[in-house]
Parts: sequence; structure tokens; C-alpha cells
Amino acid sequence: MSLPKVTAVFLAAGKSRRMGKNKLNLPLGRSTIGSVSLWAAFESNLEHILVVTRQDDSLEWMDRSFFQQPFRANWSQVRCNDAEKGQGHSLKCGVQAALNRQPNAIMVLLADQPFLSAKIISELISYGERFADQRGTHELAYIAASFQNIPRPPVLFFHRFCQKLLKLSGDEGARRLLKNASTLKGLLVEMTDEKVLFDIDTIEDYRAAINKGWH
Repeated sequence: MSLPKVTAVFLAAGKSRRMGKNKLNLPLGRSTIGSVSLWAAFESNLEHILVVTRQDDSLEWMDRSFFQQPFRANWSQVRCNDAEKGQGHSLKCGVQAALNRQPNAIMVLLADQPFLSAKIISELISYGERFADQRGTHELAYIAASFQNIPRPPVLFFHRFCQKLLKLSGDEGARRLLKNASTLKGLLVEMTDEKVLFDIDTIEDYRAAINKGWH
């Protein structure tokens, strides 16, 4: 089996509590944090992108070009009524919508990882294709990026294991599953540059990214 159809769950429903303002709308280079992150998804080998947001998100953080063709056909908004309860709820909303598209795999992406490249996203999909064709892959649940052997998003989950994501609650997110090797068996793809997996949660993170010239 190959993986020609990978749907992304792009998590953009956070409240930005630690930032104190909508971090996705903060400027980064000539765009915003959220738009830069989303560009990488568009430029990768993903089949479709589900942008998971709060119910009241006006999407002002998104570049206007995303609302025009050819980009508009490649994404859908998933409004999550329970987003206020934590990332686990947002993830479940996205995964359920993704499963309705009957993908071969689901990739979880974070909207506050603006330095992640399309190349890395496509690389993880390529690993998925390789392992899907190999014997014994039924034991492999996911393929995740990592730095210093610590798994981080993006994470590609094979379809047959995605039901476990629907059992998450509160602010758990997918990282809880990745930390427990007895729950799911996965493959880590080590990154040599910390920058590519850097997520911006606080004003200090944002300033550090600007000061390091990462924008």
C-alpha cells in the first residue's frame, strides 16, 4: 500500500493564553506566524488541509491569497465548538473531519511552527510510503519529527491507528500518545536543526525568533 492520500489536521484553535494576544496574527517577515506555517503545508505533498479553528475565528491571520484559487480548493475550515476545553478537543474535531475524507494517513501540524518546511512535511510522507509497503508495518502507528530524540509535530498517523486520537481529552494533544511507547509504536525522524520544529508560545519565543533572524 502506498500513501497517495494524506490529509493534514492543522491545529489553529489555541487561545494564545501565554502570548496574551492572537499569536497566529503576529507579523513574521512579510506575513503572519499562522500564514507562514500554512504556506509550508500548501507547498508539500499533502492531499488536503483541514484548518481547525475556534468557532468565532475570523481567519484574519490568513493571507488573502489562501481564499483564491488554486489555494482555496486545497483547504477547509473545521470550526471546533469545544476548542476552549483544550487541544485534545481541537485535535478530535480535526481527526473526525479528516476520517470522513477516508485518507490513508493523517498528519498533525501546528499553526505556531512557522519554520517548518514543506520539504520536511513531504519527507515524513515519503517515509510513510516506504513503511506502508514493508512487511510488519501494521505495528507502526506513526512517523514523527524529533529533535534530540524527543518526538514533536509534525506527526503522520497511519489511518488504522487514528481512532486512538479520538480518545484524547482536555489539553493532552497528541504528545501524550507519543511519550508512551507502550501505547503506540512509532518511527522518529531526527532533525539536525532545532529551528525547524520551534513553536512560538510566548512573547519571549517570538522575540527570540526575531532576534535570531529566523523570520
